[in-house]
Amino acid sequence: MNITRGGHIAMSWSAVRELCESLERGLPRIAERSTRKIRQELDEYGAVRFGEHVAAVHDQLHRLLGGIARRRALDESDLAQAVVLAQRRAGQGISVDVLINAFHIGHGELWNELRHAPGAAGEQLPEVATLVLESVHGISSVLAAAHTDVTAAQQSQRITLSQRLIELLASGESGPEAQRLAVALEFDPAAAFIAASWAGGPEDMPDSRTVSRSLSARGVVVATGHHSDSEVLITQGSTPVAIAKALGGANVVGAGIGLPREGVAGAVLSVGDAELARAASAPGSPASSLSETWYEACLLSNAQRLEPVLSANIHRASENPRLAQTVLTFAEGNMSIADTARLLNLHANTVTYRLDRWKKVTGWDPRTFDGLGKSVLACKIADR
Repeated sequence: MNITRGGHIAMSWSAVRELCESLERGLPRIAERSTRKIRQELDEYGAVRFGEHVAAVHDQLHRLLGGIARRRALDESDLAQAVVLAQRRAGQGISVDVLINAFHIGHGELWNELRHAPGAAGEQLPEVATLVLESVHGISSVLAAAHTDVTAAQQSQRITLSQRLIELLASGESGPEAQRLAVALEFDPAAAFIAASWAGGPEDMPDSRTVSRSLSARGVVVATGHHSDSEVLITQGSTPVAIAKALGGANVVGAGIGLPREGVAGAVLSVGDAELARAASAPGSPASSLSETWYEACLLSNAQRLEPVLSANIHRASENPRLAQTVLTFAEGNMSIADTARLLNLHANTVTYRLDRWKKVTGWDPRTFDGLGKSVLACKIADR
């Protein structure tokens, strides 16, 4: 007879040991079945080779059976091995909740084996259940702590690598160092990149993290960093529309989005594209893509060079904001008087009057392509 931890007399634990020894002989089968169930329920484990996964589950269940046979929960050496596995799984991209769920599935499968074939150990099952629960609790705690430590270290390293890559790309560098950094950050250096840029600095990094998380959750590879007075984002596996949506969700305004460009050299060009597109974004406006605003962006990027030609009418646009607003809306409304009136909630005659007035004030006829192009540029510069 043995004395339990509560001081009560219980039957010999030998029946439990014999049950554990019996299950140990069938452990390869149990481990493989448990592994298949984990992979069926938790898609992230597709990143782990099946053979490696089975071996890890086998070791996990072997340790649990060994502890039960010795009438104890998992000990320090067992938990230390779990820490090693948690660190490896974090490096393989397995999230902490998925990792813990996988351990729970494995322990649950072993518990089912124990309770369905107890034999003479039936009376000890309540204590066996307590040991299993203690083990689950203990291993969940160490898994979470170990995984968090590794994830934090990985995130810190990724931030450092991302910042360096952004600095290189924004400076026009696409050489070997940029290539190595792109690979380290899981980009395909030969595939297409799309960049985005907006005003900011280190203090605005929470916006960058929000955008990055939003895109990463959709399987997009992302790197962010700051350069000069700009926040810069580069992506792979996304689209300008999706990037604009993520920027809007993070309340980022006035951003520019570059064109898809192939290779790391293309990433340099896309960063430049994004800066150009920013030139066409009015303060407080949603993100604009160079694919849609290239005409205005190219002109506005040369605003200083063109100022001697435009300065008089830039001044007139500033003095006549209603006329300028009507001209810009006329351009947005595809040169339609009716659409402009609807967008501005004005009578069509009022729109006609304002366009005529603009022509008289500036000498540019907004009803012609040439006159409208010059007028839009002057109004945009005046609004900056």
